[in-house]
Amino acid sequence: MATLTKAEIRNRTLQRMRVLGQGQTASAEEAAHVDQHIEFLHNELEARQLARIGSLTWTVDTIPDYLAEAYTAMAAFRASPLFGRQTTYDEYQMGEDMMRRIISMPQDDDPIKAVYY
Repeated sequence: MATLTKAEIRNRTLQRMRVLGQGQTASAEEAAHVDQHIEFLHNELEARQLARIGSLTWTVDTIPDYLAEAYTAMAAFRASPLFGRQTTYDEYQMGEDMMRRIISMPQDDDPIKAVYY
């Protein structure tokens, strides 16, 4: 499974908010602000049992690549006021809905439940 680090999610988040252009790097202050929001987001997801797919769990530095868009959308919503950006709760909700859909999909080791009519 390919994973992304907190730094990669941070850069995607800053690009999504249009704080960074393609190929630019974040200042230490920008990085610290967004990193803090990504850590808070991950802790919240863990507390709500959303940072797991079946028995698979991940850390803030090993986020599955297929969850990158969801993490980015939610982190951008949380960090946007620090950068004077306008976002709505819809962006956060879109990321959470995306994450819920992905983690609710059956995994390879999940038993298949047959329904007979």
